[in-house]
Amino acid sequence: MSPDGRRLAFNIGSPNSEIYVAEPGRGLPMRLTFDPNTDTGIPVWSPDGNKILFCRLQGGKAKAGMYEKASNGAGAEEVLLAADSSDVNVWPNDWSRDGHFILYSRGDLISKSQGELWVLPLAGDRKPRLFLRNPPAVYDGQFSLDGRWVAYTSKESGRAEVYVAPFDGAQVMKSGNGPTAPASGGKWQISTSGGQYPRWRRDGKEIFFLAADSRVMAAEVEAKEGSFQVGAVKSLFTALPYNSGAPFDVSADGKRFVIVSVGQEQGAPITLVVNWPAKIGQ
Repeated sequence: MSPDGRRLAFNIGSPNSEIYVAEPGRGLPMRLTFDPNTDTGIPVWSPDGNKILFCRLQGGKAKAGMYEKASNGAGAEEVLLAADSSDVNVWPNDWSRDGHFILYSRGDLISKSQGELWVLPLAGDRKPRLFLRNPPAVYDGQFSLDGRWVAYTSKESGRAEVYVAPFDGAQVMKSGNGPTAPASGGKWQISTSGGQYPRWRRDGKEIFFLAADSRVMAAEVEAKEGSFQVGAVKSLFTALPYNSGAPFDVSADGKRFVIVSVGQEQGAPITLVVNWPAKIGQ
C-alpha cells in the first residue's frame, strides 16, 4: 500500500514479472516497468509516495539489483544499487519516513535460506552499511514511524521468527561495514511460534506479522526509555498467502489489509480484508 493508503504497487507475471500500480476500484492498473526478459518485483513506496523501489533479478540486459522509478510512471528507472554477485540477490525492504535511509536485504530472495540486512544512506557517501547479520538468514526489515526501531525476520533459532532491534542513524553512518545491531542495543522477540513479514501500525503500538500457520497476528508493543516491551499477541484472521516476497501489507491505521493469496481458480489473486475485528476468533 502507498503511504496514504490509496494505491497499490504489485508485480504480475510468470516466470518474469513486472511492476504495476493501481488505485483499487478505479480502472486498469498502470504498468511501471518494461523488461520482459528480467524478473522484477518487491515494490516499496517512498515516504511521500512519489517513488517506488523494486528489485531486478539476473536476466536480460538489465543489471540485477535495486532500482527506483517515479510512481506515476514518468521518466526512466534508476539503478540505486547493483548486485555485487550473480548468485546473490538484493531487494528493498523499507524506506525510512524521514527519507534518509533505505533498508534492504542481501541474500537468497527465493528460499530465504541466507540473508543479511543492509542500510543504504541517501546522503553523505551513500555507501551501504551492514546493519544486521544473524546466520543463517535475516530479512524483511521494517522501520518504525519514528525511525528508532527495526522489526525484522530472523531464522537464527532454526525457524523464522519476528524480532525488533534499535536503529540509530548516526551510529549507522559511523559504522563502516560493521554490524550495528542488535549487539549494541539488544533485541526483542515478537513471535514465539514462528512468524515473518512484520508490519508496523503508524502509531508504533502494534506489529502485525504472518504466523507459521498462515494466521495474521497482531502484537501489542511499546517503546519506553530505550527498552522495548511486548504485550498481548492475538490472532486476527487466517490467510492463504501466496509464496511471494512480501505476501501482505497493512494500512497505516491497521484497519485494512491487502493479501496476495492462493485461490482455487487463480494462482495469486489480491484480497483486501475489511472489518477484520469481526473475524477474530473465527
